[in-house]
Amino acid sequence: MTWPRFHPLSDLSPVDELTASDFAREFSAESRHVEFKQGVSRRKLADALVGFSNADGGIVLIGVSSAGKVVGLDSVGERLRELHDALSNVLNPGRYSARPLRVGDRDLLVLCIERRREGFAQTSDGAILQRQRASNQPLKGPELSLFVQRRAFATFESTVTDIDWDDVPDADRENAARAWRVEVDAIRERLLDEDLLVREQGRIRLTVAGALTAFSANDEPLGRSGIEILRYTGTETEPDRRERFTGTVDAMVRGAERFVLDMLGKHSVRVGIKRIDMDRLPPLALRETLANAVAHRSYEARGTWTRVEIRVTGVTVRSPGTLPESLTLENIRDRQFARSPKVLGFLRRVGLAEDLGLGIDRIEDEMAAELLEAPRFEEGPSWFQVHLPVSGSFAPEERAWILELRRERALDRHDALLIVHAGRVGNVTNASAREWLALDRDETRRALRRLLDKGLLIQHGERGGTRYSLAEALGMPSPERLEREARQQVVLQLAGEGPVTNALVRERLDLGRGQAVGLLRSLVDSGQLVRTGEKRGTRYELPGSTD
Repeated sequence: MTWPRFHPLSDLSPVDELTASDFAREFSAESRHVEFKQGVSRRKLADALVGFSNADGGIVLIGVSSAGKVVGLDSVGERLRELHDALSNVLNPGRYSARPLRVGDRDLLVLCIERRREGFAQTSDGAILQRQRASNQPLKGPELSLFVQRRAFATFESTVTDIDWDDVPDADRENAARAWRVEVDAIRERLLDEDLLVREQGRIRLTVAGALTAFSANDEPLGRSGIEILRYTGTETEPDRRERFTGTVDAMVRGAERFVLDMLGKHSVRVGIKRIDMDRLPPLALRETLANAVAHRSYEARGTWTRVEIRVTGVTVRSPGTLPESLTLENIRDRQFARSPKVLGFLRRVGLAEDLGLGIDRIEDEMAAELLEAPRFEEGPSWFQVHLPVSGSFAPEERAWILELRRERALDRHDALLIVHAGRVGNVTNASAREWLALDRDETRRALRRLLDKGLLIQHGERGGTRYSLAEALGMPSPERLEREARQQVVLQLAGEGPVTNALVRERLDLGRGQAVGLLRSLVDSGQLVRTGEKRGTRYELPGSTD
């Protein structure tokens, strides 16, 4: 972007004089960054200061008519005192300065206003204005709410660091240029335009967001801005493996994703004549969770890692900082907010995050599509975390079967879940399918029709008596035929979360009471579970968890 002369970000040198023709050429009309004022009007100058402070900054040329005609000021020194007095009641303005300018034989004042990088400016009566096109507009309603939220919480990423652009290695500049799809020679100007670099006091320095996206050695100046991963085995209280990932946010997310998936390992199961190696967690769900964690964490919490814990029950990703006041655990799926929008925007640019407001949906959809338990969201006094379970009410064979079927038949998530439902209960109705899928009547009818057309379901009866069953040729691996080892693995994963009961095993594995008793007894006999209590109070736990 080309900034007008006198703008705080302009590359043009400030001058004390301009010819009338040069002035007319450089300042032909008011714009988003330029305003004309014929005199020192207290209210209008205060509005301009607030409007420019809450936008990109700008300049006010005082002594110029609204049509751009230079009329000049008398007694510039006295007008300068009036100017400072007129601006004295503005609340939290951006930095500003005033300087005289002579145009031909007339004297002007130039008010130079910087953009506020933290918080927002208000007029003396509390109005919040923002420069839009060539005027200062009051913000109201949803627009005001969103603006205040962003300025109140998404401020730290715009803080200027002590990292000079000259200290950024060539390799980091090349990586940044690839991410922004520009030539290396143009990356500095692009980062300046994106406010990831800032000119300040004769230096060009990175903001916090700039350091996170374009400087691989940011961990020391920012203070533990990376991801720490801890792996726990069984019921151990100390991790047996610890890894840390630092650098730019995209490198952190990619490195952490690969490490977590490697540590979890894969399910290797047979479906028909095929052997399928399947990740224990959906990579897309894990990636989105990690990307959200680094984009929404509080980087003001220096010395605190984004923490990832790997346990037999799943993966927990904990971010420093609580949810902003506008978000709660109840509305997190519906409200849109980014603590670090520039960091999130960068992650979207490099394909590591969804658009604002879609990340939670993607995590939930990916977990559901792979027949795993829903993610859990929790908030503490100084943190927010997401837990991704590696267990579910479906065994690995069932998961592998449905994932292979999705690939072969191009099924969407709802179609896949409907097939599993039909295979498990024997036959379904529109009403039971609606309850299972949480869809409305018409959406469910369309899903059933798609599966009928693909030959995956068979219709029985008509109208109110219509039922649908799974085509026998699909050969769904029934829980009754699952290998004992697969069932045992599911029970052990449940025991890692807490005491297990016969009823819980029956529910999760769709077993009869006798089958569940036999399965639990075999795990006790092999020393993998410990039985406590009697009759209805019987519980099964991992060895050592009751000490």
